[in-house]
Amino acid sequence: MSEAAHGPQRTAGGGRPPRVLVLAHAGDVGGRRLAQALAGTAQVTLVSDLQLAQARWRHEVGTGRPSRVELRDGTVLADAELDADGGGDGGGDGGGGDDCGVGGAVRAVRAVVCRLATVVPPQFAASAAADRDYAATELTALTVSWLASLRSPVLNLPTPRGLAGPQRGPAEWAVRAAAAGFPVAPVRLASSARAGATAGLERRALDGVPFLPRGYDAPPDPWPPGDRPALWTEPGEQVRSLLVAGGDVVGPGAERLAGPARRLAAEAGCGLLEVLLQVPSGAADDPVRWRFAGAEPVPALAWPGQLDAAARAVHALALTPRHRSRTARIPHPLAG
Repeated sequence: MSEAAHGPQRTAGGGRPPRVLVLAHAGDVGGRRLAQALAGTAQVTLVSDLQLAQARWRHEVGTGRPSRVELRDGTVLADAELDADGGGDGGGDGGGGDDCGVGGAVRAVRAVVCRLATVVPPQFAASAAADRDYAATELTALTVSWLASLRSPVLNLPTPRGLAGPQRGPAEWAVRAAAAGFPVAPVRLASSARAGATAGLERRALDGVPFLPRGYDAPPDPWPPGDRPALWTEPGEQVRSLLVAGGDVVGPGAERLAGPARRLAAEAGCGLLEVLLQVPSGAADDPVRWRFAGAEPVPALAWPGQLDAAARAVHALALTPRHRSRTARIPHPLAG
C-alpha cells in the first residue's frame, strides 16, 4: 500500500479541503475503502504499517518541537497547527507544502484514522523471534507516542493496549457491554478445556489473545499444547452489526440499541466501534432481544451504510476546531 493523496483541490466554497491521514495494514480492505470514500470531500493520504516502519522519524517528548515522519518516497507527514477557528493549515516547521502527490510533499494532516494493530519493522524479518518481538514492541510504542502527541484528532486514540483502541478479549467486552446496557449471552470460562466443555456452548478464542482486525492471521496460541484454559459462549443463528461513528449509530436495530452502543464506545474511548449482535431464533424483528456478541475497534465497514457513516464522522472531525495538547494523557492499561 503506497498511496498518494487523493481528493478535491478545493471545496464547494472555494476553501482547501481538510487533509486526512488513514493508517491501515496493507491488506486492510476496509481501510482502503474508507480512504476512497473520504476522497470526495478531503485530501487523503493512505499509509501502511510497512511505510511507517521504513520511514525516518523525528519525535521528541517534552521539547515542544512538532513531530515529523518522512516516508521513503519523500512525503512528510506533519502535524497541523490548529488555531481557534479551525484554520491555520500550516505544518509547523514542515511548512504548508503541496496538497497532493509524493516526492517531498508536506502533508499537514487535520485528522488521523488509525486502523493498525501493530507496526513490525521488516528489517528484522530474518532475526530471532525474541529480537523481532522486541523491535516490533519498540516501533509500536514509538507510533503510540507519536499519535498521542498530535494536535490533530485521532480515531481511534491509541492506548497501551492497542494502537487503534483497547484490545480486549470476548469476556472483558461482554462485561463492559452488560454495564453499557446490552443483553449479553452467557460466557463460560474454565481453567481446563476438557473439564469446561458444556453441551450447547460454542468454544471461542481465549480471553487475552491479542486483537487483530478480522481477515488477518490469528496470533500464535499463547498456551502450550495439551489441556489449557478456554472460553465458551452460546452460538447464534445470525449476527448483525451496528457501527458507532462519532455521534451516529447505523445498522439494523439502531433505533433501539443506539444508547448502549454509544455508552460502550464512549467507555472504550472509540470514536469508531463496530458492535456485533447475536440474533436468537425467532427474534429477527425484535432488536430488544438481540444479545451482544463482540466489538471491533477496527470496523470492517462491510455492512450497508457503515462506510458512508464512518467517512462523515472522520470528515466532521477534521473540520472541528480543536487544539490537543502534545502531551495527551495515555490511560493506564487496566483502565482501557
